Amino acid sequence: MDEHSDAPSPADLADAVGMLVVGLTTLTIQIFPFALPLLILVIGPLAVLALAGLLLALPILVPLWLARRLTAALRRRRDTRSVAPRQGYPITTTAEPAQWHARAGHGVAAPLRQTGASAGAADGRRASGRKAQQPRAAG
Repeated sequence: MDEHSDAPSPADLADAVGMLVVGLTTLTIQIFPFALPLLILVIGPLAVLALAGLLLALPILVPLWLARRLTAALRRRRDTRSVAPRQGYPITTTAEPAQWHARAGHGVAAPLRQTGASAGAADGRRASGRKAQQPRAAG
């Protein structure tokens, strides 16, 4: 390394990286015989704990899952059921979706606000409703 510079030269960096790789390789080869027993001693008990947790959770999760499926099926069945009109009252429909569709992940969102030329451009307003500033004449 140059005595006037604090930054290491590329040759010094390559030498340091080479020594680090040799040291880590030696360490890996020395520790390799312990790898399989350590995996067995660590992963084995964790797998047993995971299986026990699954067996404890199943009696709680299965009824909840079945109840959720049943309510969803009943809701779908109720929504598709035909309605007989009452005497003198015609059946009218709206374009509005059912309320339960408004939940997150079930599709229907609020309509977007119209922007661009058709949103107030005729009277000089921006889409935000504010007056658009007229460009200044260069002069």
